[in-house]
Amino acid sequence: MGPPSVQRIPNPVSDLNIFVRVFRDIHDILKDRADFGLDDISRAMIARNNVTSQGAIGDEALRRSTRENRSRDPIYNQSKMYAELFRTLGWMQSTTSKLTYSFSLLGDHIAAAHNPAPLLRECLLGISYPNEVLGVQSDQTVRVIGGILLVMDSLGSISRDEMMAGPMSIANDTDKVEFQKMVAQIEHSRKTPGELDRIIQAIAAKRKISRSPTMENYTRFPVAAFPWSGWGVKKGRGVIHLTAEGKAMAARLRSAPDIRLAHFNAFPEVAKPAFIRWTFYRMLERAGFNVEPVRVQMEADQQLLLQHKIPAANDVFFSPFQQLSRETLSRWTPELVPSAGSAADQEAERLVEEMAGGGAVARNRAALIFELSEHVAAAADSASELLTEIREPLNNGRRKLGHQNLH
Repeated sequence: MGPPSVQRIPNPVSDLNIFVRVFRDIHDILKDRADFGLDDISRAMIARNNVTSQGAIGDEALRRSTRENRSRDPIYNQSKMYAELFRTLGWMQSTTSKLTYSFSLLGDHIAAAHNPAPLLRECLLGISYPNEVLGVQSDQTVRVIGGILLVMDSLGSISRDEMMAGPMSIANDTDKVEFQKMVAQIEHSRKTPGELDRIIQAIAAKRKISRSPTMENYTRFPVAAFPWSGWGVKKGRGVIHLTAEGKAMAARLRSAPDIRLAHFNAFPEVAKPAFIRWTFYRMLERAGFNVEPVRVQMEADQQLLLQHKIPAANDVFFSPFQQLSRETLSRWTPELVPSAGSAADQEAERLVEEMAGGGAVARNRAALIFELSEHVAAAADSASELLTEIREPLNNGRRKLGHQNLH
């Protein structure tokens, strides 16, 4: 019987360079808002000509896109998919409701970096389910990009269909025996005609979703991520081969402690603030940011973690803003969460609700934007080979089914 599920990742655009540019444009326009919604994101994208509708741009695009039924509104739905992926990457977090957002400190660093590529690579590795960020219960324990990378390290390459059948569908990739069985199954399917199709069809039937386009659509972001990151290179028809850089990254993942949400929840409460700070600052440090201003705090946190037998000697690829909700972060590390949605903010909104700007309230920005410590290599431009579908509204059937499964 096939694996129980296939992990769903939103996919508003295939080119990660465009994806980052859209986020930075949105951030530039909305960064001083305490929180904002999907219509604000749509207007911000339109203001920077990042979206079209029926051949138009700007206000005319919004007019042509707007539907009384929001589920049929192409720009609204594209904004929703962007928001879901921005949340998945930890750059935005929900505030007073699932569809009301604020930028996270991690997102502020993506926006502020001269070259955000190294930090985005860290965020790719930080995608892990289940998590508190998306507010959905996952029946899988998977680190999607990291899992795909480790499969590639074992087999040398991976195809889109192998992603679906293996690392995106495994029940628990922290189970080493189960992971090796999954790798062996992919290897076996390469020698057995029709076997891969059988596995995928079983998953599709069990989950009551279509293989094409729904399941294939979930792979677009991972497929785009590997050539963009430099960890893989596309050769032949849809097959991604591991690069030397990818192999080195896989080796680091294999040697690092694999800490997931369940582990964090089991930590003693006294250690949770230290773990959040230390893993976040180390993530920034790996991405080339100068963290010397918080070095003393990092060393103190590291010592506390080691005293409690929590891994902190070397790399720990745990991304707090991708794993923990805004509420959890505010509880343990309020210094890392810009204020939004407080009683004071709500009172200010009432006082200015009739003023221009729709009652926007400036948020108090955390003063922890670090500078890059050194020049870091630019992202590979190989993603430009992929289809850029930012101008194409998703067809209604794909949107409807995809969003039902996302929420």
